[in-house]
Parts: sequence; C-alpha cells; structure tokens
Amino acid sequence: MKLKLYYIETPNGKEEIDEFNLSNPEDINTIIMSFGNGCYEEAKVEVENLDTLNLFISIINKGGYFMASDSENYKSKRLYEEGFACFPDSSPFIFINPKTKDGSKHKVNDILSKNDWIESFKPERRWWQLWK
Repeated sequence: MKLKLYYIETPNGKEEIDEFNLSNPEDINTIIMSFGNGCYEEAKVEVENLDTLNLFISIINKGGYFMASDSENYKSKRLYEEGFACFPDSSPFIFINPKTKDGSKHKVNDILSKNDWIESFKPERRWWQLWK
C-alpha cells in the first residue's frame, strides 16, 4: 500500500518528496501528525492502487479534510495538476492523482459516495487497525 507524497513544507516553502507504506503504522502516524500539525502548505499524492487510494482518502476525511468544490482557489497552486482531486476548499491543499500506479483511473467523487469502504473505518477503531 505505497503512497508517494510530494509536498511544500511550511514555513520554508521547499518542495520535498517522501514515500510511505500505509501497511506500516508508523507511516500512518507520520501522515496524520504531519497534516494535523500543519507541516505542509500543499501536498500532492500518488498511490499504487485503489485500496491505497481508499485508505488515504479515509485518513484525510477522518482528519477533517473534505473534497473541494470546483473553484479557482487551488488551481494556481504549485503542485496542482489538471484532473487531480483537491481537498479542502482552502489552504493547506491536498491534491490527489486519480490515476493509480497500476494504470487504472478512479473518480474520487465515486469513492466518496460509496459507503461500503467507509463502514470499515468505524470511529471506535484505532488508526493502526485501519488496514485490517
């Protein structure tokens, strides 16, 4: 469940790249803490498959990030690319590539509208149990 995260660090504005494995609890904790503590001005995410995309979206949704409306707020950002999904409506932005490394393309809106995968991430479960 590999994820590549491109980000612009706060406050220095330097662009960086990290790779995470969402099967590793330490990597999930790092992602949660980094977004929760406002370490990024912007972030762009690429994932290897649909399961990883579902899990990452559930993590950021649980953290209060919801899909942005189609506005011009984020289209001028450095990491934005046409066709990427954007979370949330205001900074810090997270851009998600809907095309996974396995070659399939997914509509993030379709993923968000499905309740079947959301049910597996019940609030009483701990973050390290998300992938079970």
